[in-house]
Amino acid sequence: MLCPKRLIWFRRVRREVYPWIVLAVTICRIAATNGIEREREKARWLVTLAKIDSVKLISFLNELLW
Repeated sequence: MLCPKRLIWFRRVRREVYPWIVLAVTICRIAATNGIEREREKARWLVTLAKIDSVKLISFLNELLW
């Protein structure tokens, strides 16, 4: 069993990475499906894209550049 400290870090990483994993999986599904399923996957992709905190992402990229 994981120690409590590792479990806390695992939860934090999972929360930070989860939207990106969903985006990657959804893009693969969009490429592989057609019809109504493709439209559902596109909607899922847009909802997930909206959940990503773009301000945090832009500030992170800004720190990398400057």
